[in-house]
Amino acid sequence: MSVRAYRVKTIDTEDSPLFNLWHDREVMDVLEQHGFMEQLNQDACGVTYISPDAMKDVIKHLTAQRKEAGTKEDKERLAELIKNFQAELKSSPSGADYYCY
Repeated sequence: MSVRAYRVKTIDTEDSPLFNLWHDREVMDVLEQHGFMEQLNQDACGVTYISPDAMKDVIKHLTAQRKEAGTKEDKERLAELIKNFQAELKSSPSGADYYCY
């Protein structure tokens, strides 16, 4: 059976991103181990999937990083990322696709 390619007409995304590929290094350190970047093009753009296991690993890693964070701002930023990933995992227990651009 053949596989056909269809042009995408629209991609509907959330109003705000879950994380930033360039600024949230703690997240990317974990996601890279789960093949996140392999799904994107050379400019780190495209649609990629984050599995529930990857989300759980991100939460675990961010929690450890938050305990070691030196500044109040870093602790707050990491706490916000943890909260966002927990909410994402709850709303998408089988994982989800993310459009990176």
